[in-house]
Amino acid sequence: MATSDFEYRLGTAIGTVFSSIWNRVRGDALEVPNLEEWRAATGLPWSAIWIRELLAWGTLEPLVAHLMATNGAATRHEALARLPEYHAWLKARDGKLIEANIYHPHGLRKWMEEMRPRKISEPEAQAEIAAVAAGEFPPRSPAYPVFSLVDDDRVNWPDPAGYVLAQSRQPDSAARIESYQRAWFSPSSSQVTLAQRW
Repeated sequence: MATSDFEYRLGTAIGTVFSSIWNRVRGDALEVPNLEEWRAATGLPWSAIWIRELLAWGTLEPLVAHLMATNGAATRHEALARLPEYHAWLKARDGKLIEANIYHPHGLRKWMEEMRPRKISEPEAQAEIAAVAAGEFPPRSPAYPVFSLVDDDRVNWPDPAGYVLAQSRQPDSAARIESYQRAWFSPSSSQVTLAQRW
């Protein structure tokens, strides 16, 4: 897929730029920096570390990119609606909203861990639906996160970034698919597997 190739090349270019910056400030030292060392040595803001993810997910908000990459939200709109919740959590933790810490990767991960439901629910029966792939897929993943967009009797299955990966028909049974149900699409088996709760 042309888009995947472009994203791969662009991601490689961005990684090369970051490596060059690190080599410039650390010389020939053979060491892998942790996040704190990297930021202190390069002087770059936290938002710089998110550039690759922002481009991949088509957003200007790192929280949105993080939620979509970790399957914490099905759409950009759903992820953006949680921004006030994240800011309130930061204010409660730090006493005030410190702008330099808003996009700290550790803070985002900690917030997600604390907000994740701790209740262990009974696994629900999963439904499998035959689906037709919308293109060719590289063999890097056996399944891709998708959500449903219903159009009469046809169902489109885009990934969180909005690219339609598969299409299917509404099942003949009474349990019809509704829009924004989360699922996994497996190109090798040409099936979408969905559950009521995640």
